[in-house]
Amino acid sequence: MTTFTSGTVITSEWLNTTDIAINRETVDVLSYGADPTGVVTSTADFNEANATGKQVIIPPGIWKLDTDTNVGTWKVLPGATFTGTGILRGN
Repeated sequence: MTTFTSGTVITSEWLNTTDIAINRETVDVLSYGADPTGVVTSTADFNEANATGKQVIIPPGIWKLDTDTNVGTWKVLPGATFTGTGILRGN
């Protein structure tokens, strides 16, 4: 955890370094081709993201799953909705 005091100047270099560190630990299902409209099933895309072993970020959207999908560690962001016959399981 980073603590800032009054007068701290946040540089773009610090932000880029922080962003890189966060991105090393997480993956976004959109990066694996998941369809946020719910028209096309995203089951395979969720499975690919999970195979990385990183925390899977599920952003807002309508996510269609056609089979039960296991995701090790995930974070569902507000606005994410699931549809289809599959169930998302995980930590």
